[in-house]
Amino acid sequence: MSRQAHYSITRDNQTLIFSMCEWARFETSDYRKTIQEDLQRQDFEGCQNAIVDCTGLKYANSLFLESLLYIAAEMKRRGGKFCVCGVEPFVGELIQITHLDQRWPIYLNCDEAKAALS
Repeated sequence: MSRQAHYSITRDNQTLIFSMCEWARFETSDYRKTIQEDLQRQDFEGCQNAIVDCTGLKYANSLFLESLLYIAAEMKRRGGKFCVCGVEPFVGELIQITHLDQRWPIYLNCDEAKAALS
C-alpha cells in the first residue's frame, strides 16, 4: 500500500495494477511524487502496462485525474499500454466530462482489462 494509503499496487507479469481507495472530498495532497517513487521501485522495473482499478471508488477529484494522467504518460514512455476498469458512476462521469474516456479504454472489471492488455 502506498504511504498515503490511497492505492495499492500489485504486479501481474508485465502489468501493474493500481487498486484505488476512497479519496477524501477535500483532499489537497499531491500524490504524483508518491506515484513516481512507486513506479521507480526495482520490483516494478520492466513493467510496461498499467491498469487502474476503480472498483469501489465512489468519489474522485482533479488530483485523482492528475494521477491517471501521470501513470498513463509513464506507461507510454515505457512503450506500454494503460487502461481503467471498475469505474463507478460518479468517477465515470468525471472521466467522461474531461473526455479521458476517448483517450484510454475503460473496462468493466480487472479481468477484462488484463485480457485486453495481454
